[in-house]
Order: sequence, then structure tokens, then C-alpha cells
Amino acid sequence: TGTVAGQTPVMIHDADTTVDGTAYSLTDGITVPDSNPGFAGANAGGGLGVGVNDVPLPQVAKPELELVRLDSGVGAALPVDANAATAQVPDNFTVRGMSISGWVRSVWMASVPGFRPTGVNIEDNVLGSRPDGFADPGVPGTIHGLYVRATDAGSLSNNLIGFVDNDGAVLADTTGWTVSGNEVREAAQVLAGSDGINDGAGSSGNTVSGNLIVDSGGMGIDGTSTGSVIQDNTITGSGVLGLQTAGIRKTDGPNTISGNILTGNAGPGVLIRDSVGGNLISGNHFGGNGTIAIDLVALGGSNDSGDGISVNDAATVGTTGNIGLDYPVVTDAFDTGPTSTILGTTCANCRVEVYTAVADGDGSDTLAGTDYGEGVTYLGFATAYGSGDWTYVDAAVST
Repeated sequence: TGTVAGQTPVMIHDADTTVDGTAYSLTDGITVPDSNPGFAGANAGGGLGVGVNDVPLPQVAKPELELVRLDSGVGAALPVDANAATAQVPDNFTVRGMSISGWVRSVWMASVPGFRPTGVNIEDNVLGSRPDGFADPGVPGTIHGLYVRATDAGSLSNNLIGFVDNDGAVLADTTGWTVSGNEVREAAQVLAGSDGINDGAGSSGNTVSGNLIVDSGGMGIDGTSTGSVIQDNTITGSGVLGLQTAGIRKTDGPNTISGNILTGNAGPGVLIRDSVGGNLISGNHFGGNGTIAIDLVALGGSNDSGDGISVNDAATVGTTGNIGLDYPVVTDAFDTGPTSTILGTTCANCRVEVYTAVADGDGSDTLAGTDYGEGVTYLGFATAYGSGDWTYVDAAVST
């Protein structure tokens, strides 16, 4: 394993550049000796899946080459930027198979007006940890694992990212990025307003899927993006620092949040801030969160931690998250031999999703003696008639 320590490397502007940490034999230049064998992270042993659909989490090999600072975080290990003076744009820039830790930012990419890089790939790296595993190196001042601004159609995949003071990964003013197969652990250790992954600040059309996000100081996933898909992630332990506490928060819309497992977060599983609408929340699994599964915040409520259970009021309010849409009401449930039937009412022609629900017993999802619980397992859906009445029939459910 090779180690490079020292000052910030020179800014990179060139297109089609690859920084690859793979080690090759000095004898023939072809053989890969693998002097740092094995895998790191939660899936080092293999077989770990994430999200409702149990998407396989990739294994990340221990890197052969590291860029490291052992003092307080200074500079960016790999600063990549467009250069307006020379019209250089780092399109198709790739960082692969590296261990980078101890810097202010492991990878920092930006742009200048009129020069937006595309096709950037950050893959199979360990960002925020030494190469012999995936653990906190204890170096203060490391702000971000990855910070990307004004770049489009890139990929952040199969990385281990963690142990930074602020966000694990930031996508700012980006479009068409795919963030998948990453483990993000113990991000935002110092700044409570930071997150595991921040998809925001003018971003649109990004996909965040198949990631494991654990013990973030703030939100697991946060951001003001629109048109984004957040799907099949497992997010647990968010809100360690106690200010921003949701597993997922969206502060703009529309976006799609589906098939995620959200458990053990300090606040709600999903939080939609006041005055924001159009976010589809579908088919997620919840449990053991500090408050409720889905918190649609009313004007004046806390957009950091939510405002808890809101009872139905037969009204839609533009200043409440997702217009304060009422939850469906169950009016009857009965067995009919081989199947069970659930009846209820909701808004006309609306989709009603049915879950097994469990109250965790700490009062966080109970109001006025009624246990609302969290949707632990998604069972299926029904579509309401124009009258608002709906019927759900399931052979697997016992009433």
C-alpha cells in the first residue's frame, strides 16, 4: 500500500483524466499484487442488502493507495475545476480505488459560468478513512467527503464515505447525477445542520438509490432538489446531534421517496417542510423512529425536527408540507374466509397504501390516547373511487 502525504495537489482541469489507486507490479506493469487484501465497511463479509427491495450493497475493496493528512484538515486532496481562461472542462473525470482522509474535502469539484463538466465518476473509494478498514481516523477539520457543484450527469457509486465534520456528500447545482451503492457513516460529526447526503442548492433530476446511511449528525438525506428519486436506501440513526433529526427531509418538490427503510432516526422517518408540495412518498418501511413516520410540517412548526401528529381537518393548506393532505381513515375491517377486507375513506381518486403499523410505546407516535404507530411493512394499495371510498383485499392479512 502506498501513502502520499503533504500539500494540496495541483488543480486538475483536463478532460478524460482518471486517478486510479490500483497498484501494479513493478516487474511487468500488469500484475495486480493486492498488497491490501479484503473488503472494508459494513458489507465486508458480503450478503448485505438495503431498501425495501433488498438491493445488494456492493463490496468495496481496501485501497492500495491513499492520500492523507494527519494534521487538522487543510485543502482538498483532489481539487477539480473548469478553467475559463484555457476553456478546459474536466469532462469524464474519474476517481477510482483511492483512500483519502484528513483533508478539508477528499474530492472537490466545481465549475465556472459557461463551463459545466459532465460524465464525472467517483467510484470504489474510501473517503474519510485510512485504507486498512473503514473507521474514524480522528483528524479534525474534515468538512466534506465529496463536494460537487455545477456538474451534470455524473456518478457517485460504490464508495465508503464517513467520519467528516459536515456533509458526507454534497451535490449543489447539479442535474442527472446517480448516487448509488455507497455506505455513508457518521457524517456531520460536528455541524448539526449537515447531512449524510445533501442533494440540493439548485439540483434537479438526481437519483439517490441503494445506499446505506448510518448515524448522521443531521438528516440522513436532505436537500432542496426537485425531480429527484430517493429509492431503496436504508437510513438509520440520523439526528445524532439533535437539531436536524429526520431520516429524509425534502425542502422543495416535486420528488419521489419510495422503497426506503427508515428506522431508529432521532426524529421522523420522512419530513416535508412547510409550504412545499408535490412529494410522492410511497412504499417505504418505518420503525423505531423518534417521532412519527411521515411529518408534513405546518407553517410555524419545526422544519428541523417536525411538529408531530396532525389530526385530519378535511382541509388542504398550501403552507403545510404536501398541502397537509389528510391521512386515510379505516372504517371497517373483516375476514371473508380466505381473504381480509379493509374499508375506508380518503380524498377522491387518491391512492391509499396499506401497512402493518406498530406504535413504539414511547408516546412519540401516540396522540390523545390513540396509537397512530409507524408503517412497519408495506402491504399494498387501493385506489379510491370518486366518492373517496376505498376497499383493500389481501389474502395475507388477518384482521
